[in-house]
Amino acid sequence: MKIEGLDVERNPLQEWLKIIFYYGITLILVFGLQRIFEIFVFNLLLSSIGDFLIAREILINMSQGMVGIVGILITWIFLRMDNLDFGYIGIKWQKLKDESLNFLIAAAIVLPALATTVILEFTFGLVRFQGPAPSVFPFIAIIVAFLGIGIGEEIIYRGYIYKKAKDLLNKPIAMILASMAFGSIHIITWSPTRSLETMFAIAISAFLISIVLILALEIAKTQLLFPIYMHGWWNLFLFVYRASFQYDDVMDVFLEVFSVFVGCMIMVMGLLLVHKYFPDKFYPLSTAMKSSKP
Repeated sequence: MKIEGLDVERNPLQEWLKIIFYYGITLILVFGLQRIFEIFVFNLLLSSIGDFLIAREILINMSQGMVGIVGILITWIFLRMDNLDFGYIGIKWQKLKDESLNFLIAAAIVLPALATTVILEFTFGLVRFQGPAPSVFPFIAIIVAFLGIGIGEEIIYRGYIYKKAKDLLNKPIAMILASMAFGSIHIITWSPTRSLETMFAIAISAFLISIVLILALEIAKTQLLFPIYMHGWWNLFLFVYRASFQYDDVMDVFLEVFSVFVGCMIMVMGLLLVHKYFPDKFYPLSTAMKSSKP
């Protein structure tokens, strides 16, 4: 197989093993560092804040930011193994004014979709909001939403894993595999403390959102930065207002997936509109749907 950006042929089996190893090591490091972070930082937070629950929530959000550090570092190492840089996975910087506009466009796409999804979830009794915690919590949530999870998960799943899979397979299958990897990480994340219904509701929802983010990656001329912005906006409200989800039966799983599906459809409509009004910045959505030859 031929890898974009390289003048040498690569063995497909070796590339698949590399993807599997990359996925495995990122999981081990993310969850390992999160546990270490929680052990050593929790007492410090508790002594400074004095409220166990608030200290715990701040700690969880801070530890979730580890995915950004791990994603950037491990991806850089694996790219250097192939003599590649972050441009290979679609990180291309533009002028500040252009990126600022893309940041606002991402908000215009995501926020109506998120509002609709949250209203449906709240109506169905699937989510409750505790509101922002005092002190520095909202500031930490902003950092985690954009610089932690937003950047980290996009680099890992829509960046490295999807790009490598697309080099090996056609685009639709690569979309599905990368989104399955993204959904499975949410099963692992929620497995220690939540019900089976919760794990699958969030995993399926994450799969659907991943498909939309890959479409955003494929149509954006800035490539990976745009889904990073979208991902950050989607997480931000839920983090700041401390959303708590609970699913008790199969019907709750169906209602959650339905709510997220509606939100995803709104985001797809938003992606259609951005090409109409910003054709110099976005390719048509049909471009993202076309298969690519391996």
